[in-house]
This record gives sequence, structure tokens and C-alpha cells, in this order.
Amino acid sequence: MSADLWSLYTLMLRSRLLEEGIARLWHEGRISGEMHLGTGEEAVVAGVVSQLREGDAMALDHRGTAALLMRGVDPIVILRELFGHPDGLCGGKGGHMHLYCKELLVASSEIVGASGPCAAGFALAPPIFESWFDRCCVFRGSCDGPQGMLMESLNLASVWSLPVVFVCKDDGWAITN
Repeated sequence: MSADLWSLYTLMLRSRLLEEGIARLWHEGRISGEMHLGTGEEAVVAGVVSQLREGDAMALDHRGTAALLMRGVDPIVILRELFGHPDGLCGGKGGHMHLYCKELLVASSEIVGASGPCAAGFALAPPIFESWFDRCCVFRGSCDGPQGMLMESLNLASVWSLPVVFVCKDDGWAITN
């Protein structure tokens, strides 16, 4: 994808509008459970996603809706998932924090810091799956820094020269570090 300003703006605007709509539906009680949106993180996500190539993987934190949309997941499929519909991205069983798209090599987890091990796993998979993907990016929040599994993933990626880029979406709101 080209990283020109209009395409980046379009990615950011589409994701903001989708998440504002999701927030309205959640506040109305039409989407159950907790809700963690990435409002304000659109620029970081758009900048990274615009540099990904076909065959690159993404390991997402619990605020992955924008990255999924920007990567090309149909917003209707995302909404169906949030409503628990069987035609949703994960058959209506993932909610908004446990999303997976095999076709685009994207996985998210609600566990703080779990995107690191997920990315390391993606990066270790190509020898087993015969070049399943080329590179992986990890989106993580600012409060997962003290998580041991994230630190171990950073260490593993460094020592084994794994094709992983760790992206911290630091919004300055962390409460644990």
C-alpha cells in the first residue's frame, strides 16, 4: 500500500468512524462485554499497516479493531463478530478482543503483553509452514512493558534475529509503569 497522505488519512478516518459507531452500539447495550477501542491510536496503526506487504503477519493487542480494518478485513464481518453472529470474523465467539484472520495472518489477544509471544510464534512458523509469511509486526500498549512474556519475546526476537517489529502505541495513559 502506498503511504501517501490521503491514503493514510483515509485509513485513519475509516477506523475512527467504525470505532465511534462501535462505541455508540456498546453504550446502547447492543454489544455485550467490555470494550477497548483504539481511539487516538489511528496514526500509529495507519503508518505501520501502510508499510506491510502481502504475506506479513500482525500480532495485535486488545485494541485491534483499527488494525484489522486497515489491513483489509470487511467492517461488516467485524461488526457481526462483535454482535456474536455466526457469520462474524471468528464465528461470533471472539468478541472484540480475541480476533483472528487466517487469510491476512492477523491475531489478537486480550491478555496484556500476549502480542509479543504471538509474534514470536508467527516468526518461528515459516520453517514449519514453508514460508507462511515474511515479516511480523506487533502492536502493543504502553502498560505491557513490565510483562515477563513480552520481555522474553523481545529477547527471543533479538537473539534469534526474528523478522519482528515491536510497535508501542504509547498514549501516555499507562497505569502500571
